[in-house]
Amino acid sequence: MAIAGLMDSARKDASSGKLGSAAASLERALRIEPRNPRLWHELAVIRLRQADYGQAESLAARSNTYAGADADLRAANQKVISDARAAKR
Repeated sequence: MAIAGLMDSARKDASSGKLGSAAASLERALRIEPRNPRLWHELAVIRLRQADYGQAESLAARSNTYAGADADLRAANQKVISDARAAKR
């Protein structure tokens, strides 16, 4: 339940442009559930929006290590990685 609340809070903050607060909520959630690939992905998206491209790429890759057979999540992570690499150029 705590994870869902933190994720909801992070999404609301992100949609309001409060990216630092969104990242903090996700980092708190990751301390509780460090193998949750969705949390890693959400944090990667926030870092991408913050123009922290290296971190975004790294976090998306970490998400993939826990994503298993979730093809949709793997595709979303690949998009973050591709976008981060393109933005670094």
